Amino acid sequence: MLDINTDGSDLIRQMEEVRTLFSRDDTTFDERTAGYTTYFGLVESYELLTGHDFSDENFSSSFEEEGSDYLFQRDKKQHQNFLNQKGFHTRLMFQTYQQADMFLQSFYDSLYAERLQEKAILPIDMHYEDRRLLYDYFEACAPHLRELYEEVSQRGNLYSSDFCGGSYRAGLTAFNVLRESSNVFLPPRCDSFQQLTAAPHEFGHVYDFSDAVSKFSNQDVLSLVSFSCFSEVLSIYYEQQFIDFYLEYGDRQDDALLAMASLYDNRLSYMWDSFVLSSLPRDALEKIYGIPVELSRMEDELFRLGILSEEAMSYDDSDRLIDVDISTMYGYGFLISNYLLEHPDIFPKFMQLRNQEFSPEVLGDMGMTPDTLTKSLVKRSEKIFGKYS
Repeated sequence: MLDINTDGSDLIRQMEEVRTLFSRDDTTFDERTAGYTTYFGLVESYELLTGHDFSDENFSSSFEEEGSDYLFQRDKKQHQNFLNQKGFHTRLMFQTYQQADMFLQSFYDSLYAERLQEKAILPIDMHYEDRRLLYDYFEACAPHLRELYEEVSQRGNLYSSDFCGGSYRAGLTAFNVLRESSNVFLPPRCDSFQQLTAAPHEFGHVYDFSDAVSKFSNQDVLSLVSFSCFSEVLSIYYEQQFIDFYLEYGDRQDDALLAMASLYDNRLSYMWDSFVLSSLPRDALEKIYGIPVELSRMEDELFRLGILSEEAMSYDDSDRLIDVDISTMYGYGFLISNYLLEHPDIFPKFMQLRNQEFSPEVLGDMGMTPDTLTKSLVKRSEKIFGKYS
């Protein structure tokens, strides 16, 4: 069984450390910005863990306002970058989405997928199997993630939380920039293979953060862990690598195949959302900054403007809400992680350049162009799903 903790006392201690920092008169700009990021992440984490709102009267309302304004301005900068690159996002997301979705839909239409979905998948034995599955993967592919897992769990910062309910992935990582450490939240029971993929995903974030604080400035780290196009790359990379391992070596192969199909389904939806949003006129995008909007309403708007044909509309009947930052983050996380899995020699270069502001030029320095990104995604999609169509 995973080394899950249900005691949130250390989260309170971490928040008290932020309060101590802000009680000083000589805090630097870097310390203050690190404190804002840390504090608000901890507050959200504490509320998710306990189900109770956290309030600290010792923090003044001016701190709350100052911190919220800082985070807003930082996120606004990311949004401005999205606007500056919107044409590139539109072309790339549509091109890659179409190619990968074709393989996924062919798999779902196959008789094999039909039989697989009807098959009773055995639940994970909570007494030992979740831990064994993780450790077998760590040993074979990612020993550095095992070290981080053990470090976080020994500190008591691997927490139980079922806050995501029935969503695709029930996990969260909250960074403490002051301690240069992470708080990881996983489901209290990873009783299915798909739920267990949350662990390598979240520890991808832990590795991303721990590596970044050893290389980059505080401001670069803060940008990377916010709504950067690069902030979900490593988490999705390790999530897919975990599934790849069990696809290749056959232990829980059926579970792994269904988990990969679900991952594709989920991540491709973000790519579609990013395409829809980046296709909107600039003034329309500026109006919806920070506001989740209905996908169907945005598709209707693109249809009205003659940008999206009736045949191309998704007709998503869930009427789900979409968001510029989230869709871009997960869309590029999926796309770039697939490229790195196909081109492992590029991984070290990505690790050196991921603190850069997103641009086609930065991608180009790593050999990532619309064509090479599409080819890599097609190659992986064919390898995983092509045999079933």
